[in-house]
Amino acid sequence: MSTAIGVGVGGAFVAIVLILLLSSKELISSTALDSPKVRKMLNFAIIPLLAVFVLNVTFMLFM
Repeated sequence: MSTAIGVGVGGAFVAIVLILLLSSKELISSTALDSPKVRKMLNFAIIPLLAVFVLNVTFMLFM
């Protein structure tokens, strides 16, 4: 059985970036800088990272 090298490091990086983006989205939504364009740009970054995070957790659970 072969596994990807550094999955844990990549998973930690994805988790940290996802936390930063989600907290930024929450903070921006409560300020005057909130606009649909900003929310859309954050969603474009958050959704793929969220998918990678879920796949990484699933991979770790079944490993």
